[in-house]
Amino acid sequence: MPKTSAVSSIIKLQNNAEALKYFEQALENSRRLERKSIQAYVLSECGNAQATVGNKNEALSFYRQSLELWKNLKQDKVVTSLEEKIAKLEAN
Repeated sequence: MPKTSAVSSIIKLQNNAEALKYFEQALENSRRLERKSIQAYVLSECGNAQATVGNKNEALSFYRQSLELWKNLKQDKVVTSLEEKIAKLEAN
């Protein structure tokens, strides 16, 4: 599995279909390993990728899943950032 930074670079290169495939793989691995912080991060990145390609509902779904995990992990700064992303996406 490629490193997350490599996957983020794929998005920057506008190769979103490939990036989504890697994010889905990373998500499966984080769930299998029960690493909640990694899972929350990957869910947020999946949301970013979906938003980039215009899949609003999918992006919101990933963001909300990530938000719940970050709340449980008591990561207030990340929670605030995700709440802002969700509000912005819902407004469009």
